Amino acid sequence: MRSRSIVLGGVMLAIIGAAVSCASDEGVDTAQNPGPERTIVLERPSVPAEQLNSRAGQDLGPLHNVLRVTDRMYSGNSPESDAAFAELQALGVKTIISVDGARPLVDRAAAYGIRYVHLPVGYDGIDTEKQVLLAKAYRDLPGPVYIHCHHGKHRGPAAAASAAVIVGDMTPHDGIAFLKAAKTSPNYPGLYECVSSISPEYRSFLEQVPPADQFPSVATVSGLVDNMVGIDFCFVNLEHVKKAGWQVPGDHPDIVPAAEAGRMADHYRVLMDDAECKGISTEFTALLKRSWEEARALEDAIVAKKDAATLGALFGAVEHSCKDCHDKYRNVKRAK
Repeated sequence: MRSRSIVLGGVMLAIIGAAVSCASDEGVDTAQNPGPERTIVLERPSVPAEQLNSRAGQDLGPLHNVLRVTDRMYSGNSPESDAAFAELQALGVKTIISVDGARPLVDRAAAYGIRYVHLPVGYDGIDTEKQVLLAKAYRDLPGPVYIHCHHGKHRGPAAAASAAVIVGDMTPHDGIAFLKAAKTSPNYPGLYECVSSISPEYRSFLEQVPPADQFPSVATVSGLVDNMVGIDFCFVNLEHVKKAGWQVPGDHPDIVPAAEAGRMADHYRVLMDDAECKGISTEFTALLKRSWEEARALEDAIVAKKDAATLGALFGAVEHSCKDCHDKYRNVKRAK
């Protein structure tokens, strides 16, 4: 549940302070750390800016579901190659805001003259504090701004709409229309609710947070133990969903089935990039990748409203992968 009453003087500044402290440790100053020399230079983007709109997503080279949210903001999927960053550079993008849990490719973006800000959000909605940060970054950092999650359909559009509504570039009604155009699934009701419930008072909160240029390029994310706890929590919730015939359980009305599968997939994807996990063995990282693919397939199937037998089989595959990994790595002592 999102926070509707805000105590900015204490709670919010503590949250921002933690993010800012990580910026000094892990952020990248493009002037001091330009990253690898870029190899791709485009004179113009694959799709001219004037042809991008907020009504239907388009492909922009390797980028998918790209929409022009406002005159100075775009949304889409995660840029993961030089070709993707070259498209953004040709589009004029100066700042990328990632709301995904995975570590952003900060150095690669810097090679194209683009700054990264990392403000991860979940599938269950964006709390007010994080919405204000997103709006501050959108308003104050050099634009155009590109906001992305992983696939560019759910969390990213909700973050983009939140920012635009708070600064006054959209109404909440416009924001909901944008989510529908971006194909944000109604199976994530929290993403719709967090946009529709924005009130005019949110704009006053923008002046109560630190400057946007202090926001982190790489946010602190949980390690192996915390992510495994998160996976277990998602698994238990999905067991409740399964028992309810792959519907919202009557005794757990706060559980959103697709959001639980999406959160589980995100935990696995973060672990795939975790230094501790990479140091265990290549087999372990391969098991994480398999589990991520299976959790993602389950999420996609829930969103597509597949039948219970299909969903049960996909959930069984996730469960089997968990057991395989636990038998080899959790339930036995590992050599130091």
